[in-house]
Amino acid sequence: MTVYVSGGTEAAINAALAAAAAANGDDVILENDAYNISTGIVWPACDNIRLIGQAKSALVAAAPALTNMLYAVGSFGPAGGTVVAAAAMYATSIQVSNPGSFSIGSLAFIQRLLTINGQGCGWTHVAEVTAINGSSISFYPPLPFPAIGGEIARAIFPRQGTVVEGVDFIGHGTPTVAQHGLFTMAQRSMQIRDCTFTTFVNGSGCYVDYGMDNTVRDILLRACGSPAESDIMLRAQTNLSASGIRSRSAAGFGPQAAMCQYGNFRDISSLRANGRGFKVAGTLLCDFDQIEGSQSQSTGIAITLG
Repeated sequence: MTVYVSGGTEAAINAALAAAAAANGDDVILENDAYNISTGIVWPACDNIRLIGQAKSALVAAAPALTNMLYAVGSFGPAGGTVVAAAAMYATSIQVSNPGSFSIGSLAFIQRLLTINGQGCGWTHVAEVTAINGSSISFYPPLPFPAIGGEIARAIFPRQGTVVEGVDFIGHGTPTVAQHGLFTMAQRSMQIRDCTFTTFVNGSGCYVDYGMDNTVRDILLRACGSPAESDIMLRAQTNLSASGIRSRSAAGFGPQAAMCQYGNFRDISSLRANGRGFKVAGTLLCDFDQIEGSQSQSTGIAITLG
């Protein structure tokens, strides 16, 4: 069943999401023009929930200490696992210290941390586990960098089929913490589309972290970001499709693709950023087309560790 949110409150949205989860996934339709958000909306632990603004409904931050207006995350296996043997670039299996924490169909993330000019950075691969044999896990797509042993190896159990569509996220403008409009982590086959993020001035309007096969398109960002965070952060993604992203007057950095692989980034523009216009960091085997970084206070387009 489709769940309609007619009451213009944060509690009404949470109740509707809970009802959709009880139905094992469904559409949640926002009918009102605006909803004040004071403590944050937490996505249920359920696949295939779709939050849709019927008439570009707005979620408005009503508290300066609100950290995440909408928080949607999957789960992770235990920390502490490592890669125990070297593997060549394009390998499709690797030996790990914690094979029992993975399962076929889960995701694996393999992260090689590096320090360049005193700054921490690295490469990350997120892939579907296809087989487990002793200490070896097989996965697809192939490893986009050589492993030397000692890399982080950890399981991800993602939420799947999450959709956020047609929603305006409006930040407090003077937050006392790093404030995010939409924060997602450990998602697969997620879609964020036709959304606007405005005045998240001490954090990312949209932060997409650790995932696979996700789509982010038709996004407008206005006066978001900080010197520490991009206005939209696309991080540790495999097979990401990102297109139609418009960044305007970023309060810090404009859009960033960090530690992504096998992705497609198209039709992305950043104008008048207070920092870098568009940054690519630790990103491998991705396609970039029609990327613009204009009138920024720092580098228009920056590429590092690719």
